[in-house]
Amino acid sequence: MILVGRSFERRLASSRSHLWKFFLHSWEESISKEWVFKIPELSVCFLAFFLNFFWEVVHTYFYTLKDSAFDTMLSGWFHCTLGDVMITVGSFWLVSLMSFNRKWFLSLNRVNFIGFIMIGLVYTFFSEWANIQIFKSWSYNESMPIIPWTRVGLTPVLQWIVIPAVVILLMRHYFSLRQDGAKGNGRKGKLNVSDTL
Repeated sequence: MILVGRSFERRLASSRSHLWKFFLHSWEESISKEWVFKIPELSVCFLAFFLNFFWEVVHTYFYTLKDSAFDTMLSGWFHCTLGDVMITVGSFWLVSLMSFNRKWFLSLNRVNFIGFIMIGLVYTFFSEWANIQIFKSWSYNESMPIIPWTRVGLTPVLQWIVIPAVVILLMRHYFSLRQDGAKGNGRKGKLNVSDTL
């Protein structure tokens, strides 16, 4: 099992840059389509799935799951990642309701940005505590750093600080580019029409 784990770590490390490039290219291609641009939740799901799946794979080594068979780990990764996607979309919808705008990330302010992170963070903190301490759904190994006085691991908390922030900043960046490009094309089209008159 140790040899398998080390081999997996080497393969994961060597393929990170390729996976990241493929992931960004795929997403950039998807938001270039007009109907995808009109539904920001699709990009939320796409980004949340790939970023959280990557995180779930990496921090497996802080859980007892790392000693399980590969198919058990794979099932756990997908199960947790789908839960992460649901939490992220739920957080996105709550902020959208509070701001009355599903594209609130294009005019991002501190309240919406922190609120988006905090909704998932608070939910995850209590969910992690309950699943570890009460339901015993999963457990940490000796490598997991524990937040003092909480009995909650550090890596799942960091996950819900880092990934939501990356998701929303990536969306703001690429949707802004897409929006600016559409405006530029509109102005260019108007200029061409006027030139023909």
